[in-house]
Amino acid sequence: MKAKQNLLVVTAVSLLMGAGSASAIDMEVGIHFADYDDFDSGFGAHGQLDVIESVRLSGSYTAVDNLDALVGRAGWVLGMEEMGLEIELGAGYQFWDFEGPFEDDVYGLHGIASYQVMDEFSVQGKLEFLSFDNMDDETLVIGLGAAYDITPEISVGMDVEIYEADFLDQTFIRLGGSFRF
Repeated sequence: MKAKQNLLVVTAVSLLMGAGSASAIDMEVGIHFADYDDFDSGFGAHGQLDVIESVRLSGSYTAVDNLDALVGRAGWVLGMEEMGLEIELGAGYQFWDFEGPFEDDVYGLHGIASYQVMDEFSVQGKLEFLSFDNMDDETLVIGLGAAYDITPEISVGMDVEIYEADFLDQTFIRLGGSFRF
């Protein structure tokens, strides 16, 4: 039986980010608002840091109704700037804390492709495998998104993620903005 929960897991590699990195150290922070099928909206924050060429650390925090979600990831980034393409492969850890029912450690592997359609506009696709420790369940997450760069530092965007698991069958829609410095 599928029990729907008020869930939001914010991918640290938020779909609100543009493709490519301007320098060896590139930091981005952002906020977003989310909607979930039949549940209340929530709020979250995310950030990423390209620590050295080809290595990205990212994290996020989300609070909604009875859930706090904390996410951390590390990824290897392959940028093909002449094609406007960036691919990230990595692993991560998430901690979901529900008031009451449970808390869970979540481990994942992810692949993300970003494509710079034009100077100001990028699209992104994501596949992520998540394993829930206490729930003894797995899910494949499929994500699609787009971002528009208002300036080189400020972006707005939207993304959609689909989760399908025994205890979680949800579609998440996020709107938000990011600031790069």
